[in-house]
Amino acid sequence: MRNWGWGTRPHMAGGLALTLLLTAAGGCGMPLSWETREERIEITSDGVEALALKTHNGAIQVRAADEDEDDALIEVVATIKGGASSDEEVRACLDAIEIVVSEADSSTPEISWRWRDGHRSSWSATVSFEAVIPKRLGVAAETRNGAIDVNGVEGDCRMESQNGRIRTLASRTSLKAETHNGAIFAQTIADEIVLLSHNGSIDAVLANNDAINAKVETHNGSIELALNPLCSTKVSGHTKNGHITSTLPLEHQVSDRKSISGETGTGTGMVTVSTHNGSISLRATDTMSPANRQPPRGNTAETPND
Repeated sequence: MRNWGWGTRPHMAGGLALTLLLTAAGGCGMPLSWETREERIEITSDGVEALALKTHNGAIQVRAADEDEDDALIEVVATIKGGASSDEEVRACLDAIEIVVSEADSSTPEISWRWRDGHRSSWSATVSFEAVIPKRLGVAAETRNGAIDVNGVEGDCRMESQNGRIRTLASRTSLKAETHNGAIFAQTIADEIVLLSHNGSIDAVLANNDAINAKVETHNGSIELALNPLCSTKVSGHTKNGHITSTLPLEHQVSDRKSISGETGTGTGMVTVSTHNGSISLRATDTMSPANRQPPRGNTAETPND
């Protein structure tokens, strides 16, 4: 998988075609006063392989554009919400928030945010990103507190949330999704997959029909895994406090209530499935559309940044 780093250069970086449109809307909340504005960013995708998005507190949503052209635009809307003790303080808070577009890698523009000159202890903020990108691109998405949704893109995908669920229907190559507190729902034809939750369930459909290498693990939560029965992969499952059920056809199967092993095809790849506290269910993939599947509920809270 490509190693994507996070950069911090100002947002008129390195020849990017960039358009900013600002809109503002007032709002309030208790006990603080709140105001929201939107910032729109457009980047030409010529020569771009992936888009990186990073926020401290806020959700990230990425979907593939309806039409895929090599020079199509990357379109991102940043929703910036500031909170403080008064309307005047809120405006000062919003003015202090800067959206940053940088080129940590010339093929991977990154969009993030920062405080221009530090921030006052009475200020709070969330910044969420919604992006529409050519489907050939990959995604690197990171948030501390918020949900991540990635849908329809075909490049390498990496997603990480400290507190929030992850839902992805994406990637033809490699996929990594990790959350400390939240559920994961994934459907992919990638052949290199890592799905990790510290506290949350995992529902995954691995549809590749060749060798699959995957690690699916949660410390506290159940796992439901559907595997393409035509793939060539060894399977190993284990739970400490729970049980395992399986309707997945496996050659050389050895199983009991807490463990299972076997293989499909020639067993070229390796799929490991484990949970410390929870049950595991294995089955063969079916024809159910991912649009008709309900992703598991998870922590989607967006905690203001103090």
